[in-house]
Amino acid sequence: DFIQNKNVILHTNSNTDDLKINCINLNDNEKIINSNEILTIDEYVKYVIINYQNIFPDTDLSKKLGISRKSLWEKRKKYEISKKK
Repeated sequence: DFIQNKNVILHTNSNTDDLKINCINLNDNEKIINSNEILTIDEYVKYVIINYQNIFPDTDLSKKLGISRKSLWEKRKKYEISKKK
C-alpha cells in the first residue's frame, strides 16, 4: 500500500508476477548472481572484478580472489574491463 499511486524504482531478483504493478524490465545482458543461477568460475571472477574493483584496492581484491595482482591485471585485459581512476 505504501507505493500505491506512486512512481518507484524496485530492484528484485524475485518473481513479481503476483504483484499488481506495471513493470518495465531493464537488462544489461550481463549475468547477475541470484539464487537460481550458477555462474562459471570465469563469469564469477568477472562479476567480482566489475562490481568490487572500485571498493577494494587491487591488492585486497586480488587476495580475496586468491590470485596475484598481475593475474588480476591480466583478467581485466582478458575481459576488457577498464579500471576507473
